[in-house]
Amino acid sequence: MSTAIARHKPNIITLSVIAAVYMWLFYSFVILKDPSIARTVYIMLLCFGGGYLISRYFKYKKSEVFEYKPHPNPIALTIGLSLLATAIMWGTTLLFRPGLFDPGTISEGLKTCGTPLKNYWLIAGAFALLNPFAEEWLWRKNVFPYLRTKMSRNWAIFVSAILFAGYHPLAIILLFPPLWLFGVFTMCFIGGIFLVGLFLKTHKMRYSVALHMVININLIFIWFNYTAS
Repeated sequence: MSTAIARHKPNIITLSVIAAVYMWLFYSFVILKDPSIARTVYIMLLCFGGGYLISRYFKYKKSEVFEYKPHPNPIALTIGLSLLATAIMWGTTLLFRPGLFDPGTISEGLKTCGTPLKNYWLIAGAFALLNPFAEEWLWRKNVFPYLRTKMSRNWAIFVSAILFAGYHPLAIILLFPPLWLFGVFTMCFIGGIFLVGLFLKTHKMRYSVALHMVININLIFIWFNYTAS
């Protein structure tokens, strides 16, 4: 005996979101003439959409993911990791000075991406405020718990960090040379370890979002500082 598949009509919120996305893409391409803003929207849709699908069809118990009680002072832990991440990122920029990396590469990458400097801070705002929510929702809130129910804690941390790191170079593969892409992968892998570790320690996504925001804000100023224009 066959069972009828339930079909739900799209509600007004879904239709409004779809309309808003297309209006934003039109505004990005036609008014601003900046495809990188459109790319930002697509990345966020990928993260929110992927996270939604996993959360929709995969349910887990907290005891399957979190082995220990949450950290007694999550704010202090988040601040400490934020300061450490900031020190690592700005310390890494010392490699730019001897000429190992050419700062002009960032400028050329932005030109290839179609990002005029006048729109830099608009994209930076989305990158700093919206991107952390989108990526944490996908990678820490949904992908990591799924992996944790399938493998040991250490393997789940490693695999989730590898996936998180691998997704970033793919988003900018046409913009920068291979050495830069390897650097992006390495830094994102380290960042993925930091973020999933904080998520495990606090049991809350809000703290990894805060750390992610700090990381992205540092990147914004590093990119701007080393962009030759």
